[in-house]
Amino acid sequence: MQRRRHTRMRSSRTSRPSRPKFYRTACAGCGKEVVLQVAPPEGKTLMCLECFKK
Repeated sequence: MQRRRHTRMRSSRTSRPSRPKFYRTACAGCGKEVVLQVAPPEGKTLMCLECFKK
């Protein structure tokens, strides 16, 4: 009787989650770089947390 070798089936998808995409823009108040996980809305001004709290 022969032993069967168990082989792994490779899937076309990777098991690791994809990296989130980051968007960089400038704060409208102080010019500091702001990093977002969502695309910044066009035509809107964005502020860093420090400027937003003022």
